[in-house]
Amino acid sequence: MGFCMHKNSYLRDRWNWLDFFVVLVSLLDFVPALDQYSSLKVLRTARILRPLRSINKLPTLKALINSLLKSVPGLANVAFFLFFVLSIFGILGVHTFKGASYNRCRTTPEPLKDPFKQKELYPAASTSLESDYLPW
Repeated sequence: MGFCMHKNSYLRDRWNWLDFFVVLVSLLDFVPALDQYSSLKVLRTARILRPLRSINKLPTLKALINSLLKSVPGLANVAFFLFFVLSIFGILGVHTFKGASYNRCRTTPEPLKDPFKQKELYPAASTSLESDYLPW
């Protein structure tokens, strides 16, 4: 059994590619000359994939993960449809409630003053030309 060229070699299986990548990234931490390159430290996050090395040991888990990965394109269609439906309801909500809660957060008719800065919290609302406009 070879490493990459034999019929049943280690790198013929794609799950072993992942395993080899995780081991290779882990070995890069032991090279002291690479400590000066901070961009290579991002590869340390690949250590999160270490538990996936057990997929090769459990064939039922491997079949389950493979079926999950094969279902991703179908889930992309569902996600696109969900995005479309939610955007339609978002547009309807914006048009239905347009400005219904404008200035509903405060209990006073005028903007409050900030006690620390002694300035109005919303000076543009009180000094603009639209200050006489009441939406209700």
